Amino acid sequence: MSGVSKKIKKNISWIQWMLPTFLFAAFMTLSLVTFYKHSTAKAEQDVIEEFSDQIDYYTGQYELAHFYVKAVAQTAADFCKDRPEDLFSDENVELLQTTCNNYEFSRGYIIKPDYAAIDTIKKTYADISLSGIFSQLSFVNAQITDFYMDGTGRAVAYVSAPIKTEDKVLGLVVLEYSPQNVKTVVDTPDYISTNVYAIVSHDGVIADRAGLEGAFMEKNSNIYEKFGTYQFLYSSADQMKSKLSKGGSGYLIAKLNANNIRYFFYKPIGDQGTFFLMSVNSGMITRKIENNGREARNIMIRSLVGMALFIIFLVIVLVMNLTKSTRANKELINKAQTDLLTDLLNKKATEEKIKEYLVEEGKDKTSMMFILDIDNFKNINDTMGHAFGDEVIATLGKQLRAEFRVNDIVGRTGGDEFTIFLKDLKDDNLLKSEANRVLGIFKNFKVGEYTKYFATASIGVSIYPQDADSFEGLYKAADQALYKAKNRGKNQMAFYKEE
Repeated sequence: MSGVSKKIKKNISWIQWMLPTFLFAAFMTLSLVTFYKHSTAKAEQDVIEEFSDQIDYYTGQYELAHFYVKAVAQTAADFCKDRPEDLFSDENVELLQTTCNNYEFSRGYIIKPDYAAIDTIKKTYADISLSGIFSQLSFVNAQITDFYMDGTGRAVAYVSAPIKTEDKVLGLVVLEYSPQNVKTVVDTPDYISTNVYAIVSHDGVIADRAGLEGAFMEKNSNIYEKFGTYQFLYSSADQMKSKLSKGGSGYLIAKLNANNIRYFFYKPIGDQGTFFLMSVNSGMITRKIENNGREARNIMIRSLVGMALFIIFLVIVLVMNLTKSTRANKELINKAQTDLLTDLLNKKATEEKIKEYLVEEGKDKTSMMFILDIDNFKNINDTMGHAFGDEVIATLGKQLRAEFRVNDIVGRTGGDEFTIFLKDLKDDNLLKSEANRVLGIFKNFKVGEYTKYFATASIGVSIYPQDADSFEGLYKAADQALYKAKNRGKNQMAFYKEE
């Protein structure tokens, strides 16, 4: 009876796999036959979708670039908020100068809520006439504006990020950004000589373009003015404007003259009003439609053969894709949580991991938080250069990674500030030994291959749950202890409760 049951179960399992497979094969066969019969009617739509996918990809590249520059602006803003008493400080101005130089921003500004602004390139207060643009920027979230034409005829956008604490908006970091070169994004040799690719502002001005040279889509011209001279065979400029205003994409067909009919594909880039425009000669689309029709029979035969192989390897492909996706997601998460200079956790990840531990497994366990600042770090940068200052930070990060357990939380939470969180310390003796171990890091901490610099640090310590029962409370207590250590002459450790 047992053997019969197993056999029945096995047959049911086989049917569960084979029945959907046979149904899928029958469906695909019918679909392929239908595709063959209706290939001529469907061919044009396939070609339209092909070019739509192409513009989706190009638009995605710009949206990725915009995400990147907004992240750079937000990072700069997060740095500036550490000096809320003077947003126009030399440190903030130098940071934006470095940001502009490293990331090819042409200009940077720091703006206060009353629109008082400083140009961090010229180190002068910005012209008040700029406030008309800046008044459109948000003090809530990072954003990028539509493109504007400056006095030299160059298209620029403004990337902004708020400088704010948890309860107060301090100001705004604004960086002047030129559009990414269209040629480097498109780079399609098969089409670049016959098609035209352009970034267009919301009011129709072409900020940058690449591809076929001609007078109908030149840089700095207005595409809506050009459309006024064309005869539309499908859709219209007004319909395009309407779709773009709602975040939609599409295409239109326009007759430029008796010998030139072109398809115009469009899609918005983000939500700032800028859009990507691609113009394709109708002759190319016609040829592709004809090719699709001639190859329909071969496609059907190859597809039937390939379908059999596809079914065989379907499970393998799914597993491989799942594994690849999981690995990629893990790498993205790790990258987002890591400080680039030290390979330690960044500020946000450090805070999140400590909070998560305190809420879950560490709720009833004793832990210690250390906040350490490198003594006289500004003098190191001023006298030995920022590159050496970075070497000090990187060397300390390397030593901290090697010193502590894998399950301890170690992160860089400021320019020269590090946070160390040691979990599950069983008794007072262990508390003392761990404190001594942290202090011992700086007994002989030296940096430099040729010029040896012996760096020291001031360290503040708080204990969970004796000093506080939350991340915010622990951080505040450790920070107070840190200032106590600094006031006593630096190069030492202080506890929130000295006893």
